[in-house]
Amino acid sequence: MFSFYTFIRNHPWLSAIIGVTTAVQVIELILMNRKFGLFTPSFLQPYSIDTFLDRVLFFIATVYSDLLLFGAISIFFMLIAVLLRKSQIVFAYHFFFIAVTISLLAVIAKYKVLSYMSDTINFTIAKNIAGGSILSAMSYVADEAAIMLIFLFMALILYWVGYKIVQGKVQRGVCPEGANGTFPFKRIVYSYGGLFIGFVFVVAITIRYDNVRYGVVKKNSYALLTEVLDSASDFDQDGYGYFSFPEDLAMFDAAIHPGAVDIPGNDVDEDMLLGDFKLQNVDYELDYSDVVPVFDYVFLIILESTRADLLEAKVNNQIVSPNLLRISQQGTVFPNVYSHTGFTAASLKAMFNGELTSSQHQLSLFEILKKIGYEVNIISGQAESFANISQETNMRTTAAYFFDAETNIEERVYANTSLGSLRLSEEVVVRAINSQLDTLKGRGKQFFYINLQAAHFPYHYEGMKNLLNIAPIPRSQISLTNKTWLEDTYWNAVAAADDALGQLLSRLHMLGIYDRSLIVVTADHGESLFDDGVLGHGHKINDQQLKVPLVTNAKIEPITKPIGQTDIRELLLDLIGQDTDMTLTNLKLAGRRAVFHVIGGISSPIQISHTHSDDRLVFDFRTRKVMFESTGRWQLIGDVAEQPREFEMLRELVFEWEKLNYINSTEQPPELPEGRLVHSH
Repeated sequence: MFSFYTFIRNHPWLSAIIGVTTAVQVIELILMNRKFGLFTPSFLQPYSIDTFLDRVLFFIATVYSDLLLFGAISIFFMLIAVLLRKSQIVFAYHFFFIAVTISLLAVIAKYKVLSYMSDTINFTIAKNIAGGSILSAMSYVADEAAIMLIFLFMALILYWVGYKIVQGKVQRGVCPEGANGTFPFKRIVYSYGGLFIGFVFVVAITIRYDNVRYGVVKKNSYALLTEVLDSASDFDQDGYGYFSFPEDLAMFDAAIHPGAVDIPGNDVDEDMLLGDFKLQNVDYELDYSDVVPVFDYVFLIILESTRADLLEAKVNNQIVSPNLLRISQQGTVFPNVYSHTGFTAASLKAMFNGELTSSQHQLSLFEILKKIGYEVNIISGQAESFANISQETNMRTTAAYFFDAETNIEERVYANTSLGSLRLSEEVVVRAINSQLDTLKGRGKQFFYINLQAAHFPYHYEGMKNLLNIAPIPRSQISLTNKTWLEDTYWNAVAAADDALGQLLSRLHMLGIYDRSLIVVTADHGESLFDDGVLGHGHKINDQQLKVPLVTNAKIEPITKPIGQTDIRELLLDLIGQDTDMTLTNLKLAGRRAVFHVIGGISSPIQISHTHSDDRLVFDFRTRKVMFESTGRWQLIGDVAEQPREFEMLRELVFEWEKLNYINSTEQPPELPEGRLVHSH
C-alpha cells in the first residue's frame, strides 16, 4: 500500500520539488483566475483558455515550468548538503520551506499590486507613474510591506517548528539522514538537460496557441524560464529571440523586430507592422504673433487625478464641485478632452509643450506667455521637478514666482520626502495664491499655473476638509469590496479641490479683478475607482482614466470633437485673445480625426489607441489584436483588413505611433518632404 510518509522519507528531494510545485501552482492559479478570468470568456479580454486542448496545454506548460525551475534550485541545496555532509532530508525541508515562502511572497506582492492595477502594469508603467523611478513607484503600494512582514513572520514560526520536528525525527532515527556521499553530477546533468529540452518543445508548441500563450506568460516560473530561452536565441541582440511574441521575422537582423523604430520611406518594415510607413508633412505650425492678450489675469488650474464626470457627481445628496459647476454655467464646458497617457508627468508636459515627443520643437506655454507680456507665477501642490516637469517645460526659468511642494517641503502633508510623494494641502496653496495676488497689485498682466493635489491617491490626508460628511477610508481598507466607501473618499477629495477653487473665486471678486480674469480648469488625467476592475490611472485605455474636465469662465462655442492635452496650449492662447473662431486650436485639429493614447510609453507601448467622436480603437502589442469599443470584440489584423473603413482607422493609428516613435528616436527634428517638422501632435 502506498504511503506518502514512506515516499517522502525515501525520496526527500523529489517530494520537496513536488510539494513546492503543488503549493505554488494552486495559489498562483487561484489568483491568476480571480484577477484575469483566464478560464471563462469575459468582456474586453482578448483571450480565454476555455477549450479542452487549451487547458491541457496550459496546465502542462505551467506545471512543467514550476518543476523545472524548482528542480534547478533544489540541485543547489542538494550540493550543499553533500559538501557539508548534512542530512539530505533536513536540507530538502530547508529547500521546500524557503522556495515556497519566497515564491508566495512574490505572488502576494504581485497580485496585491495587480488587485489595484490592470494586467498591463509593468516596469515601464511603474516608472511612468512615478516619474521614472521604480523606488518611487513602490511607494504607491507601500502598505503591502506590512502584509509581507506579517506573512514572513508567520512563515518563520512555521519554519522553525517544522525544522525542529524533522530534526528530531532524524536524531531519533525515524527518518534516515540519507546518503551523503558523492554528488551525482552526471546523472543530474543528463536528467535535467533532458527535462530542459522537453520544456523547449513545450514552449515551442505553446507559443503557437494564442489563448494559451496569453495565459502562461502570467505564470512567474514560465515567464522567467522563457526569458532565458529568448535571450539565448536572440542571435542579433535586438531584444527578441525565437520565443518572443510577436515573432522576430529577422533573427539575424537587429534593425527588424517588433517595436523597432520604422524608418520612413526606406521600403523596409522595421517593426513588421502594416508595411513601411510614410512620414507625411505636418501642415500645422504654431504662430502666436497675432495673440493680443485681453485678460489681465489668467489662471490655469490643474486638478490631480480628477475625472471628467465631476460636474455631475453627488455624495449624500451634496454636489461635489459646486464652484466649478457655477463656472461651467457662466462659461463653457469642452465635453471631450483626453489625456494621451494617463500619467501626471507626461500629461503636464503635453499640455505645456503641445507635443508628446521628448524633443521640444516649439516654445512651451510659459515661454509664449512671457513673450506676449505675462509674468508667470507657479503655485503647485506637487514637486514640479518631479520627472523633470519644470526643466522640460522651461517652467522654472520663465517663472517670476515659483512656489511648490519641494521649495516648501516643511509644509508637506505626508512624512515621505521623495519627490513623487511631496504634497501640499489646499489651504497652503490658497494661502500662497492670496499672498501673491496681494503682492502683484498694479504689476501688469499675470499668469498663474495652480496645481491642486487633493485627489491624489490615497485621496485623503490628515486635516483635509470633510465637505461631504463622509468617513475617509483608511488606505489599508482600499479594495474592490469597499468600492462605495472609496468613491465617497475620492469625491470628498475632489470637493476639497473645488473648495480651494471657490476660495480663489471669492478672492478675485473681493479684489475686484474677477471680470478681468480668465479661468481655465482641467486635470492631468482621470482615475478609475474599480469601475473597470482596477484602481488608479495610466494602465487602461478608457474614459475613467483618460477623459478629463476642461471648464472655463469664458463664454464661447465649445469644440465638441475629441481634444488631446497637446491641444490645450493653443486652446488657452485662443481664449486669452478672445478668438471666438478658435483659430489656433482648429488649425491644429485640422485633418485629425482622433486623439492618440499610449499605455507603456512611446518607445515600448503595450497598447495604443485612437479616440474618435463615435468610437475608440485599441491595438494591443502583446497580442497583435485590434478592438473597436463599439463592438467589444478583439480581432486579428487580417480580419480588420477585410473591413475598409476599420482598416483605414487602424492604419491611421499605427502610422501616428510610428511617426511619434521615429521622431522620439531622433536627436534633431527630422526633415520632411516639404520642409522641417516643427510640430507633431
